[in-house]
Amino acid sequence: MALRTTLQNAASRGFRRSLYVRRAAPFSANAVAEEATPPYVLLPQDDASPARVASLLDAHGLVVIHDLVRGDALEHFSSSLREHTSEVLAACEGVPLGVGSARSFEEVVLRSPGRYDVPHDFAALEKHGALDRVEALARAALGDDCERAFCGTVLARPGSPAQEWHADSLHESEAERPAQLLNVLVALDDIAVPMGPTELLPGSHQRTNHRAEARRHRPRFDEAIVYQHASHGPALLGMDEGAVFRAVVPRGGGVIFDDRILHRGGANASADDRWVGYLSYLRRGFSADTHFEAFRRLRDLVAAAPDVPTVRAEFPGLAAVGENALLDGASGSQVHASVLDAVREALVFAAANLGGAYPSSAKVLDTVVAARAAAADLFGCEPAEVVFGNNATSLVLRASRALARTWDAGDNIVLSSLDHDCNAGPWAWAARDAGVRVRWIPVKGDGCLDVDALEALVDARTRLVACGYASNGLGSVTDVSRVCGVARRAGAVSFVDAVHYAPHGLVDVALVGCDFLVLSPYKFFGPHCGALFGRRELLEALEPAKLRVADGGLPSDANCHMSKWEVGTQNFEALAGTTAAVDYLASLGDRFGGLAAGGRTRRERLVAGFGAIARHEHVLKRRFLAGAAKVPGLVVHGVADLGRLDERTCTFAVTKAGVDPERLTAALVDDHGVYCTYGNHYCTFWDDLGLDNATGATRLGFLHYNTAGDVDKALAALAAVE
Repeated sequence: MALRTTLQNAASRGFRRSLYVRRAAPFSANAVAEEATPPYVLLPQDDASPARVASLLDAHGLVVIHDLVRGDALEHFSSSLREHTSEVLAACEGVPLGVGSARSFEEVVLRSPGRYDVPHDFAALEKHGALDRVEALARAALGDDCERAFCGTVLARPGSPAQEWHADSLHESEAERPAQLLNVLVALDDIAVPMGPTELLPGSHQRTNHRAEARRHRPRFDEAIVYQHASHGPALLGMDEGAVFRAVVPRGGGVIFDDRILHRGGANASADDRWVGYLSYLRRGFSADTHFEAFRRLRDLVAAAPDVPTVRAEFPGLAAVGENALLDGASGSQVHASVLDAVREALVFAAANLGGAYPSSAKVLDTVVAARAAAADLFGCEPAEVVFGNNATSLVLRASRALARTWDAGDNIVLSSLDHDCNAGPWAWAARDAGVRVRWIPVKGDGCLDVDALEALVDARTRLVACGYASNGLGSVTDVSRVCGVARRAGAVSFVDAVHYAPHGLVDVALVGCDFLVLSPYKFFGPHCGALFGRRELLEALEPAKLRVADGGLPSDANCHMSKWEVGTQNFEALAGTTAAVDYLASLGDRFGGLAAGGRTRRERLVAGFGAIARHEHVLKRRFLAGAAKVPGLVVHGVADLGRLDERTCTFAVTKAGVDPERLTAALVDDHGVYCTYGNHYCTFWDDLGLDNATGATRLGFLHYNTAGDVDKALAALAAVE
C-alpha cells in the first residue's frame, strides 16, 4: 500500500486528537529571554507604532509584539481559525498526505511530520477589526501597495519534530532587494518553550538578501537556502547558534518577519497542540510560489462546478444511467472513453496474430509489449513478471494447478474465509486433489480478516497462504503485507487477490511482499481480462500445463513477448484496452494529483492518480457512513467507524431491519433509481456476521466517478424503503 506510509498513518491517527486542547502551564514573560529582552521584542507598554515596527524589521528582520491582536478581535480571530481547521482536518481523516508543499492541498499542507498548515480566507477573519493593526504594520513595512497573500492556521501536534532551517522566498536579483513578503504569526494559545516556538535568526535577512558580494562567495547560495534541508542552519551563513531566537509569546502575541530571514518551526516537546494563526502579505507583483508550489484540492473529481475538471463525462456508459445512481462498481466498472478508442483501434488495425512480417501483426506485437509495460507499472514489477488471461478466476485456476504439483500429502494450505470464491475455490479443489489439508483464517465480527489468528495456522508444512487485498462483499481491507510476511517466514508461497482493491488503491507487489497477485482490468475502467503478477523465480521454476508447441520461457524478443503461462492466442484488443485503462489512471495524477504531465514516470503518475482517487473516495466513504448511521434500522456490515476509513474501500454491504435484502435491493433499483445488487457475491462468510449465506446483503459499490449526490440519493432511498 504505497500511499499508506508509516508517516501518513501516524498523521491520520493524529487527526483524532481533540483540536481544542489548551496548555495548562501559565505563560511567563520572563521566558522571552534568559537575560534581557531583545530590542525587537515589544511588550504591551512599548511603542509598537507602524514606523517603529518597520524600522525594527529593517534592522533585525523580525519583530515580536506581545499584544498584537486583542479583545473581541482576538476571540473572533481564534475561533474562526479553530473552527475552520477542525472542519478541514475532520474531512481529511484517513486521507494519505505527503510531507511538503509540493504534495500539498489547498485545504491542508503537511509541512513536516505532525505539522499542518490549513489555509483560510482573509475575509472570514476581518470581524471586530481583527486585521486592522496587522495590515497597518504590513503597509508600513512593504509599502501601501502590499497585498494579501496567505492566511490560515499552523497546527503542530505533540511530538512533531523541528523543521529544517529555510527562508521563504528566492530573490534572484544580483542587486540588493528589500523584503518582498511579510509573515505574521499570531499565537492562539500561550506559546512556551516546550511547545516549540518558531525559531528565527535575527540579522540573517541581510545575508540571505542575495547581495552581489554574498553571491560571489556562494554562487548558488540563494537556491540552497530557500528550501528546507538538513545542511541549513546558522553555520551556513557564518552565524553562531547562540544568535537563534525562540519566539515565546502569549496568546494574542505576534511574530512578524520578512521572507529573507532564516527560520524554522520548533519541535513540540509538550503534551499539547501548538496553535498559531498566520497571515502573509506581499509586494504587488511579487510571486511567492515557494509557499504552495502545487495547489491540489480534496475536491470532488466529478463536481458540477464549471471551473472544476470532471471525469464523469468521460465514461460514455454513465450517460445511459441518466439521473439514476449506478452503484455497482464492485461488480465491474464503467469503461473509460480512451479504452473504447484503444479497443476499437486494435480491432480495426491489429486484426492479426503474432509473428507476421506485416504491419497489423507488428501492431499486435506492439500491443502486447505495451500492455506488459503498463501492467508492470501498475503492479510495480518487471514486464516479464506479468501474465495475462481471460479473467482473474482462470489465472488463479492455472496457478493453483501448477503449485499443487509441488505439494505432498501431509502438507497444508491456508485460505481466507473473507475471500471471493475466485481465490478460495480453486485452491480448495487443488488441495483436495493433492491430498492436502485446508486451514481457514476466520472473519472477525467487524467484517475484517482475523490476521492475528494466522500465526497459529501456519507451520512448517504450510505450502500456500492465499487471501484477498479487500473484500468484494464488505469492502474490508486486509493487511496483506503482514499476511505475506507470515507466509514468507514459514517458507510458504503467498497469493493475493487484488481484484476488488485495484480500482481503489495502487498495488505495490514489492511493498506487499507477495509471490503472486491477481487483478482484473474490468474492475479498474478497462476491458474484461485478467492480469497476474508472479515473482520471476517462481514463474520460471513452476511448470504450468501448456501446449506442446508453446514456448517454455517468460516474455522476451525471442518469443514475441508471450509467456509460458499464457495459453493460446490472447485477447489483443483487451490488452490494448488494459494499457489505455492504466494510462487513464496515470492521467489522474497529472490532472488531480498536482503533477505536470512531463518528466514523470508512469508509476509516479499512478501514485498521484490513486492519491486523487483515495481523497475523493474518502469523502464519499465518510458521507455515506455518517448518513447511514442516521437511517433507522439500517446496518452497515464491516468497518463503519469513521476513524478507520483507511481499513475499507468505498463498497458497503447493508441490511435493514424488517426488509430482506432481495426486497430492499428491488425497491432501491425499481422505485428509487439506485442501481445495486444483493446476494452473497461469491463469498461464504455471511453466517459469521449473523446473516444468511444464500442472500447475504445489499451491496452499494462507489467508484471515483460517483458523486456526493449519488451518496445522498442512496441514503434517501435507504431511508424511504420500509
